[in-house]
Amino acid sequence: MIDIFSGTIGFPFIDEVSEPLIRLTGVGVEVRSDASYFFDNKNRKIDSYLFQYTLEGSGIFEIGGSKTVLTPGQAFFTYIPSETKYYCDPETAEWKFIFVLFMGKYLGPYYDKIKSVKGDIFYLDEDDPAVKSAVEIYLNAQKNLLDNSLIASSAAFDFLNKLCCASNAAEKFCRLNKQATDLFQSRYADLRGIAEAAEILGVSQSHLTRVFSAEVKESPLEYLTKIRMSHALKLLVDTNYPIDKIARLCGYDNGNYFGKVFKKYVHMTPIKYRETRTL
Repeated sequence: MIDIFSGTIGFPFIDEVSEPLIRLTGVGVEVRSDASYFFDNKNRKIDSYLFQYTLEGSGIFEIGGSKTVLTPGQAFFTYIPSETKYYCDPETAEWKFIFVLFMGKYLGPYYDKIKSVKGDIFYLDEDDPAVKSAVEIYLNAQKNLLDNSLIASSAAFDFLNKLCCASNAAEKFCRLNKQATDLFQSRYADLRGIAEAAEILGVSQSHLTRVFSAEVKESPLEYLTKIRMSHALKLLVDTNYPIDKIARLCGYDNGNYFGKVFKKYVHMTPIKYRETRTL
C-alpha cells in the first residue's frame, strides 16, 4: 500500500519559455469525506487535464450521467471542462487519492491516446511506473525540487509517457501486441529496430506494424521510442553518465543520433535537459 502524507502543491510559475508544451499546475494527495467535495466539470473553464488515482476508500466518477465507484487502484483521466463529475462516495467514510493537474496545447494527443486505449476509467497497479511517477512528482514538489517551470514540465512529460505505456493497457491487446509491448519494455536497450523485433516475434515487419498500429494507435517505433525517452530522462537526472553512454543504455548507437531523437520528443537537447534539472 502506498503510504504518503496528504498535501496539495500548486505551481504558479511565471513561464520561463513562452507557451510551454506541458504546464504542471498542481499535484497533491488528499483525504476527503464529505459532500462539500463535489466537482461538476461542465462549467469549470480551466482548460486542464486531471489524473486522479484512488489510494484508499472510494469515490464517484460520473460521465454522461453514468456513475462508477472508484476503488483502490482505479484512476480517471479527464479534460476540464467536460460532461464529467467527481465527488465523495456517500457509502464510504473517506476517499484518499493522488492527483496531477496540468495544461498545455500539446496535451490533446496524449489524452486521446490514453482514452482510446484505457477509456475514461482504468485500473493501475500501485507498482505501475505511471503511479510511481505521480508519487515522485508529489514527493519532489514537497521537497521544492520542482522549482521552475522547465523542471515541472519535464516531470509532467515523463509521467504522461509512462501513463501512455502503462503495463495494464497491454492486457487489452491481442496476443501479438501483448508480446510486442512486453518485448519493447524488456529489450528496449538492445533491440536493433522493429525489423529485429518482428523477427523475434516470428512475423514480418509490415504485419507487426499494421496490427500494432491498428490496435495501439501508434507505430511500434513510436511506442519503443517513448519507452527509451522515459529511461533517458531518468538517466540524465539520476546519473553523471556522458551522453554517449546514456544513448547506448537506451538503445542508440551514438550520442548524436540519440540527441536528435531526444530533441524531437522533449524539445530540448539532452544537455539542456540535464542543466534544467540541476539548476
